[in-house]
Amino acid sequence: MKCRVTIELRPQDGEVPVLGNLIDVSLGGCYVETSALMPAGSKVKVIFSIDDGRLQTTGSVIRTDPGSGIAIRFIDMNREDRDKMHKVLEFVHNSTMFYDNRYFSKLLKQ
Repeated sequence: MKCRVTIELRPQDGEVPVLGNLIDVSLGGCYVETSALMPAGSKVKVIFSIDDGRLQTTGSVIRTDPGSGIAIRFIDMNREDRDKMHKVLEFVHNSTMFYDNRYFSKLLKQ
């Protein structure tokens, strides 16, 4: 799913959270635009709902585009984790639609 949502990344070996723009997400992984440098193989916690931290998962960086973004594969999931990811996808979809609608309504007012 194509999207545009701000998320938080927490590298396993770092204490400082990193913000990024989630631009593509599926049940298996995501791509995040960020200028943060994370080498392939790095473990990372992905927090989708940064206001309350309820929607999150873990993954590993599988590709890095320095200065542009990173591709993350989510850790193998059981049935419960997959159900949680469906909630994440719903949240991302709703957030993206909210901001898209807000943007388009501003364009129509001009």
